[in-house]
Amino acid sequence: MSTVRTFIAAELGKGLMQEIGRVQGLLRAAPGGRAVTWVRPEGIHLTFKFLGDTDEKRLPDVYEAVQHIGSTHPAFTIAVSGLGCFPRVTRPRVVWLGLQDEKHQAQRLQQALDAELASIGFVREDRPFQPHLTLGRVRSSALSSEIEAVGRTAADQQVGQLGILMVDHLCVITSTLTPSGAVYHILYQANLQPD
Repeated sequence: MSTVRTFIAAELGKGLMQEIGRVQGLLRAAPGGRAVTWVRPEGIHLTFKFLGDTDEKRLPDVYEAVQHIGSTHPAFTIAVSGLGCFPRVTRPRVVWLGLQDEKHQAQRLQQALDAELASIGFVREDRPFQPHLTLGRVRSSALSSEIEAVGRTAADQQVGQLGILMVDHLCVITSTLTPSGAVYHILYQANLQPD
């Protein structure tokens, strides 16, 4: 059985990637910045569903599910604004940019996608969906003082609106982990309905 590490996401536009790169540069230079492995801006996506290691024989069913969701959901925009950490700023493991989903469009799309994929045997998400863009991950080898500095920086930095993310298509993406970071390849793309 041949498997590929797969997830379903929306891509960012080039202008937004440049703004994210600028913010990452500021955070990298701030206290605690060296304790974080920063994601390359071109590797940042709005992830709706992580499928994990997926049997290649199941991919056509995944494509069909994504196509169905695309044909029944409208495209939308979402503002990129705010900075935070998971699980919390006092104990950061992930540094993220926020997405302002006041109309819950991203959440509805994720729930529909989760239900569609559950109908073909993929496990449903057990955590509530929190739309965000992962900027970096705190290294497991970081000192506690560095980890605390990452959290303080995230709490103190005022990141206003960086731009608008247009969610007009979904991609099935495979990621290959390498020593220099993940390498992404789009396997399939389905458009959402024009708004």
